Formats: sequence, structure tokens, C-alpha cells
Amino acid sequence: ISFSKHSSCSGGRRHTCNHCRSLKASPETKRKHIERAAKWNKENPESRRATWLKYKYGITLATYDMLLALQDGLCAICKKSGAGRNNTTYLYVDHDHVTGIIRGLLCHPCNSGISAFRDDIRLFDAAKDYIERSRDYRIRLGVESSGG
Repeated sequence: ISFSKHSSCSGGRRHTCNHCRSLKASPETKRKHIERAAKWNKENPESRRATWLKYKYGITLATYDMLLALQDGLCAICKKSGAGRNNTTYLYVDHDHVTGIIRGLLCHPCNSGISAFRDDIRLFDAAKDYIERSRDYRIRLGVESSGG
């Protein structure tokens, strides 16, 4: 009987032997696990969300709700209500990727924009300058602006 090494297990070895682990990981077992997990997720969306918030950001659902209330239920940047991906209405937790500190809640487009610029203020400034310059070009070329 052999036990695989695993640094997070006491004694430095897994508690289940390799043979038993291989039985647990059979395709049938994996399929059943996925089905059970999908069913639970569908039946418990708030619990799933609470678990994700705690795991990913270290906050409770109550803390998320408090942040949402402080922002009047609106995105911290564009001040619109949640416009999440896949028809979700919740706002995304925005955090500093270096420190992990939560900055606020953002809609999907604003969260994606911040992410695209990798939190680099110089890129935001360059994008702002680019947009302003392009407006000048459109005016000089006689091209109408779409307003935004």
C-alpha cells in the first residue's frame, strides 16, 4: 500500500492510499460529483454566492450587501445598476490585485475596463488622452460623434 506525498497533510502524506484514491476518481464518481454539485448550486444560489465571496475576497454576504447599500446599489464608476455577465444583476467585487484590498463594487463593463488596464493609472490617462484626441480628429474630419 502506498500513500502519495502531500505537503498540506499531516505527516506529509495523503490519508487515502493511491488505490483508493484511484477508485474515488473514476469517471462515474466524477460524473456523479459534478451532477450533485450542479444540483446543489442551482438549489442554493445564495449559499453558493456567499461561499464564493468568502473564498475569493474574504468577505461575507452581509459585507457585500453593506457595500452595495453604501453605493446605493449602483456601480462605483458609472453609477448604473448591476449589468453583470450572463444576465446577472449583481455588481462585481473590485479589489487591488497587489494588496487584495476591496475598493468597491462595479458593473461588468467597468470591472472589465479596470482589468484591461491592469490598475495602471498611466494607461487610464493615455486612454483618456486618446479619446480626447480622437474627438478632435472626428471634428476636423467632419465625422459626427456618437456622443460618448
